[in-house]
Amino acid sequence: MAGVEDELKARIAQIDRDMRLLSVGELRRRADAIAEVARANGMEPLGRLAADLGDTLQRSGRGAGVRSCLDGMRAAMAGR
Repeated sequence: MAGVEDELKARIAQIDRDMRLLSVGELRRRADAIAEVARANGMEPLGRLAADLGDTLQRSGRGAGVRSCLDGMRAAMAGR
């Protein structure tokens, strides 16, 4: 499980790092991938937060809500 957790942490950090470089569609695709991996590995709270990130990106692009979603995802991983 540690390998999956490390990969998810890296994916979250990558989204944060590449936020300004990638299209909103690509960011949503990456958020959806995180949600899928998280749910497949019993991390439903992270899966919901990643899905929320995808919804936020769809509604408001790179708006202020994105930072809150990423912070929540990092907090969910820190609590594991």
